[in-house]
Amino acid sequence: EAKFKDWVSNSDKHKIIRAKGILYFTIDPDYIYLYESAGRQKSLGINGKWYSSQMSKKQLEDLVKNDVSFAHDWDETYQDKLIKLVFIGQNLDEKAIRKELDQI
Repeated sequence: EAKFKDWVSNSDKHKIIRAKGILYFTIDPDYIYLYESAGRQKSLGINGKWYSSQMSKKQLEDLVKNDVSFAHDWDETYQDKLIKLVFIGQNLDEKAIRKELDQI
């Protein structure tokens, strides 16, 4: 979480105008974090728990089996814990942004 906050505070170089998404941090594995930014305003906070942190193994198996959209994002190692971020800006360098985020 701290590394992501550091990256966000220095992300102006990418000309990101707006961003939004959910994040998973290994330091706080039960909780979904929501990130939002618009201009200079940025917020990162807890936005509930992952299904895998609340449901039994059987309930999760049933959900994966019966819900195509849930199954699409399911991972055997991380379960439903994932990172989905959308950036809006001008002349964004997707490869550079991915590389930087992959390193934190």
